[in-house]
Amino acid sequence: MTRPLRRQRPIKLRPVFRRKDNPIDRLSAELVRTHDTWVRIFRKAYSGPGSTPGDRFPGLPNTGPQKEHTRPTFVLIHGMGVSSRYFVKLSEDLSGLGEVFLIDMPGFANLPQPPEPLSIAGFAGVIHQVLVAHGVEKPIIIGHSMGAQVVTELMAKAPDYAQAGVLIGPPVNDAERNVALQVLRFAQSSVHESRQLRLIAVRAYLQCGIAWFLDVLPQMMRYPIEQRIPLVQCPTLLVRGEYDYICPTAWLEWLGAANPRVVSGAAHSVIYAHDTEIFGLITEFLETEVYS
Repeated sequence: MTRPLRRQRPIKLRPVFRRKDNPIDRLSAELVRTHDTWVRIFRKAYSGPGSTPGDRFPGLPNTGPQKEHTRPTFVLIHGMGVSSRYFVKLSEDLSGLGEVFLIDMPGFANLPQPPEPLSIAGFAGVIHQVLVAHGVEKPIIIGHSMGAQVVTELMAKAPDYAQAGVLIGPPVNDAERNVALQVLRFAQSSVHESRQLRLIAVRAYLQCGIAWFLDVLPQMMRYPIEQRIPLVQCPTLLVRGEYDYICPTAWLEWLGAANPRVVSGAAHSVIYAHDTEIFGLITEFLETEVYS
């Protein structure tokens, strides 16, 4: 028999750099257990103009089939080995449009490791169950790196659930699907990352632990995103950084992106130092392809 989700009281996390003004430390985090897995959910409330439920999405014309549309809900899914901390700046931007959920996946960010490694489908199933239990309907789901695989799988298995998806730096390029090459591409991309992002990532990798990282790595490497993405029925935006050697433009085109978006000067973790550009691309995507 399926066990119900268990919720823990909100917890307080320590700042990454012992700062007292780290935005994520001003958010309460809820721990949720489903079966033998735990996730942590940060919730960022809508902070834009107006607070009345039913306010329309800013910037859309009040005509056409979407004239009654309410504010969007965003869900942010992090990548391999890290946590939702590097999404904080983007979540601040997105909260001007709607409510934002940041999710730490099982085994990462000091969360307990499941008894057995989860597949990408396993991660997607846990996140989908948790979101439904929290009453999240028709979200815009944004995934970075391995998180983009998880988002793809969730949208493929539950085609009517998400309103739209944003895949940022989705791995793994099928022309280079081996660990040695991916380590090389990661190193090449890391040269172009900011020092602060590298510090956040190192801390997150230490929290994750090498054992869990190595358990999950094969799941990411073998996930056939190119076979799953054709099953996604909702509008989907694909994005990469200019110096993201893990995710070249040709790979995004192979995945079906007619017009993959490239952020100038950015590397693989484009969502951190270039959150403003990512926010602009998401806003444009919503206005032209989702709510048009």
